[in-house]
Amino acid sequence: MTTESEPRKVAAIMMIRDEGDIIEANIRHHTRLGVDHFVILDHGSADATADILRALTAEGLPLTVLTYARDAKIELSQWYAALFARVRELGAEIIVQIDGDEFWHLTTGSFAKLDWSEPVITAPRFNMFAPRAAVGSCDSAPTTHIYRNRRPFHPEDYLGKVIRGDRDIAFDYPVHMVRIGPKVVFLLKEMGEIMMAGHGIISHTGEMLQPKPNGSAMIFHYPLRSFEQFAKKVAAFGVLFEQHPDLDRGISWQTRYLWELDEPGALERAFLRCFPEEAELRHWLDTGVLVRDTRMVRVLADGPCTFDAELEHLAMTADRVILDLIEDLSAKQRTTADRVP
Repeated sequence: MTTESEPRKVAAIMMIRDEGDIIEANIRHHTRLGVDHFVILDHGSADATADILRALTAEGLPLTVLTYARDAKIELSQWYAALFARVRELGAEIIVQIDGDEFWHLTTGSFAKLDWSEPVITAPRFNMFAPRAAVGSCDSAPTTHIYRNRRPFHPEDYLGKVIRGDRDIAFDYPVHMVRIGPKVVFLLKEMGEIMMAGHGIISHTGEMLQPKPNGSAMIFHYPLRSFEQFAKKVAAFGVLFEQHPDLDRGISWQTRYLWELDEPGALERAFLRCFPEEAELRHWLDTGVLVRDTRMVRVLADGPCTFDAELEHLAMTADRVILDLIEDLSAKQRTTADRVP
């Protein structure tokens, strides 16, 4: 139990596999944001991930690593049970679930300093993109991916086709330019159940808690790095889809769409499509779909709290307003379409 003068203890839970190209930068970044301990579940990494985690632990970073075999047939609920058992042993009060390719950004500079007058704080996520020239670069994704999905497309068109099992999906924009769900950081005492991937929590009374973002937190998301990493991720999810043929097709639908691309070379073309050539990049910037955002580059170089907090809050609030407008417009369009005879 903490007093008013003592900051709440922050724990991050992570479920990762084959994140060797980005996991060290991720952990060091979130350590600077005040994560007191990382409880990491590594389910069968075959790259350098395990070695990196061991080196960071030996260096003294606060890591607990739970290791499971790549082919371990364990329910997600069991993994969450293992993670939260350790979190409770640590006495953590603030919990955040972080994927290996997600970098949180906070106007306060730390999780403990967020406004905890409410038990849950929501952070919108934005996919990050790089120009075509960055493909194959030895630099890390947070360095090269400096364009943010500012005005993402609504996922309805893609999602509906994937759920129905349509094979012919052709759009003018790549699947990673659709809007993606937010995630939350929360007070553990308020959690009855965590939603998949930390997109929200269920309270002890059964209420879903995922409030509107308040402009204090956002997430830079880097799912597109090397084609090898990209193809491995799609293949891993493909195994999951094959093992669970009755799995709701709306779960991980973007990856399912990519996995079901059966034309030779289609997956690589889908990957490269997310790295626009100069003319297309200019088009996405001019139409507001993408915006240049180098904040994470500077944060990783200089550390948190390098920006004016008030300006940061205004920028994040503007993003929230844009996303809400997109959602409202899409809802109106769907309602109009339903009324057309």
